[in-house]
Amino acid sequence: MRQAIEPFASRHNLFEPHDAVIAAVSGGADSMAMLWYLHRYTLLRPEVVYMHHHLRSEADEEVHFLRRFCEEHALVFHVKHLDVAAQKRKTGSGTQEAARELRYQEIDRLMKDRNIPLAATAHHGDDQAETLLMRFLRGTPRGEGIPVRRSLTNGAVIRPLLAVSRADIVQFLQRENVSWCEDSSNTSDVYERNRIRMSVMPVLREENPQLHRAAQAMSEQGALEDTYLLQEAEKQLSRFQFAPDAVRFSTVDWQAVPAALQSRVIPLLLNYLNPLAPWGKHHVTVFQRTASGRDASETGTIGSGIQLERSYSQFVLRRSEAADLPAEQTVKPGVICGADEYEARGEVERAEVTLRAEKAALPLIMRTRKDGDRIHTASGTKKLKKLFIDAKIPRKERDRWPIVADSHGTILWVPFLAVTVPPNGPPASLQEIQLTFVSGQGLTAIHN
Repeated sequence: MRQAIEPFASRHNLFEPHDAVIAAVSGGADSMAMLWYLHRYTLLRPEVVYMHHHLRSEADEEVHFLRRFCEEHALVFHVKHLDVAAQKRKTGSGTQEAARELRYQEIDRLMKDRNIPLAATAHHGDDQAETLLMRFLRGTPRGEGIPVRRSLTNGAVIRPLLAVSRADIVQFLQRENVSWCEDSSNTSDVYERNRIRMSVMPVLREENPQLHRAAQAMSEQGALEDTYLLQEAEKQLSRFQFAPDAVRFSTVDWQAVPAALQSRVIPLLLNYLNPLAPWGKHHVTVFQRTASGRDASETGTIGSGIQLERSYSQFVLRRSEAADLPAEQTVKPGVICGADEYEARGEVERAEVTLRAEKAALPLIMRTRKDGDRIHTASGTKKLKKLFIDAKIPRKERDRWPIVADSHGTILWVPFLAVTVPPNGPPASLQEIQLTFVSGQGLTAIHN
């Protein structure tokens, strides 16, 4: 492992001898290998920080394990307690995203408090390959994956293990006789990354045992290309007229932007009007669809309070708090419904359910909430308003949350929140339907 890390660290100028560094350590194999390498085989002066998310029962045991390890090796040890639930309520993000945001905030704060402008995390080469594969599956394969260096307000985070594989890490720990903790969540198939790690990665490594090296090379090349293309995209902004609450341009202006740069220019325009929104692929798709429409006038609701209005050859991208809500849509088997229009976030990225609906009440309808909406759950009938409040869904997100109902108006499913449990009644002719909702990609239905 050392033979791979040292030239990698030198090539990327990750650190200098005698630098102090904050090492983010969970107690797992990856972070323990990083910590031992930094402590035993470099002249760096690591301080250890453990992020306690209060999400797993074994976290207290990991704190005890790391505290004892740091005492044995005369290492400074910090524990940071994260309120993930509060972060989710504040941002509307899922558990994984909220936890990640808090980790980097705490690292940045600790770097300032300790006057240490360098931190290290234990992302490795297999993580890189998984990340690139996940981006490919989502249709966003361009650019880098996990960056070698990430800038924060008070310094930079480095990833020295991106040059090595998980197998290299385990062999290193066994040879060095270093213990580690096992994280039970790593074997859960709830998370997309875990499913890829357990089912896909072994097959790919059989085809290429050096997969982690190939992934890192792709990521680094992608980073170079992404930087260059972003610079070129920024040059295109001179074609647009910027006002405090709007961006104006013409069909000629837009068509003059090279097609290869349009998907990079669009987020720059959206970010100008709302820099806090999580702009993604589906927002770009709505923008492009509206910009390329053939009707004399058209309005596209981009999301996060932004609309694109076209009147003949003139465009206005503007803030609009009263943006149009998605129209009611019929759910057709095998056809994506509600792409780019409905927004919902859960603890995982995908929501799935299998329903048994009355054939006489088909087709299913996808819509947003209405006053008085109710759903019948195992504990009885519940108002959707109460359902959203109990789940702490921000008010502004509730109007775009998808609701699946039958054609009689009975609500069957609220993705990520509730599924109907019908009251006992006479037997009916039922159709089994498998529904999948992915925010930003829409709803699909399979009739079994």
